[in-house]
Amino acid sequence: MSEKYYALRDAMKMDMAGNHYSRHVSAMTREELNSKSDIAAELGWRDWQIAKLQQQVKELAAENALIHTEPSFAAMMQALDAFFADEGVPERAMLAAHKILLPKRLPATDAVINEWMAKGAIAVRDAIVLAEDGSDLYETCTTVAAQLRAQGASKDKCNIPPQGWYCTRQSGHEGPCAAHPADGGNNEHD
Repeated sequence: MSEKYYALRDAMKMDMAGNHYSRHVSAMTREELNSKSDIAAELGWRDWQIAKLQQQVKELAAENALIHTEPSFAAMMQALDAFFADEGVPERAMLAAHKILLPKRLPATDAVINEWMAKGAIAVRDAIVLAEDGSDLYETCTTVAAQLRAQGASKDKCNIPPQGWYCTRQSGHEGPCAAHPADGGNNEHD
């Protein structure tokens, strides 16, 4: 084998970029990860995790490309028929047409969303378990939901909506906000 699998790395540069080298040296020392076999097993496991994430990114990119393709003429005609079939409620007609034009299944996207929802459920569970002070369950869940939304908020998100609302569009967008209540529209009367 003429080509080396491992290259000489700049440990100082890795540390300046986020303490990537020293953190691992400390962890390996603390956890007594001394043998080459133990280190190789850890590296192999991390390679496996990276490969799974790379595959997930490929699947999400393929679904994203599917979403951004133009619908067929037949699908557009079907969407128009659905829209004009419901003259009484334009919002419902628009939703029916929209559903026709969307791809039917997005399994990779669904898997990511399901994972996020599971993490949210675990965060709520943990908050309830830790709240031994008799806290109101509704208030605890609302607080955790707000915290999860704040963690997912990006600097690029629109900051126009008033407190208690959030916009799903990017900062600097044209036109009106796509604003939603920060509590997901839930209140005591729902």
